[in-house]
Amino acid sequence: MPQRIPIGLSAEFTEDGAIVDRASYLNNRIFQHAEYYYHRDSSAGQPQTPELHDRRSRHAAIRQELARRIIESVTLSQVPRSDAEIMTLSSQASGYLAPYAKPSTGGAREDHLLALFRIGAELQELISSHPSDWGFDGWNSARGFVIGFIVVFPALLKDGEEVMRRETIRVRLN
Repeated sequence: MPQRIPIGLSAEFTEDGAIVDRASYLNNRIFQHAEYYYHRDSSAGQPQTPELHDRRSRHAAIRQELARRIIESVTLSQVPRSDAEIMTLSSQASGYLAPYAKPSTGGAREDHLLALFRIGAELQELISSHPSDWGFDGWNSARGFVIGFIVVFPALLKDGEEVMRRETIRVRLN
């Protein structure tokens, strides 16, 4: 027999959960994208950043680059992005990361990347329709080789309080 929902519980919990779930889903899909579509071993000509050039940090740097682009250009946008804008942003990210892509993935990489940007747009929609102040924290000094960690996904904040921890990857340089 199904349990009754207690009367007094706010519907806010469902909305909060939907935002946290969608942010977690985006992080997970970015991880899958980096693992499946980009190689670790080969060098890619002129590196975009030292983190992308080094095979030990490449996947973490790709994850960070994708998360940063999606969160800053789509998810934290004050107004929803049009599908044409999302396609342009996705195409720009694809071009930036193309030197590190596995050649055998063809158009599947671009299609998957576009899907990631659309997930970011869905998250923006959830956040903008919620009465609380939502945001992300933490690209700061933990970026790159500065202290041996790369922030691959920032903390999710609700009214300034952390509701989802940031994810960092330790980069071994020795």
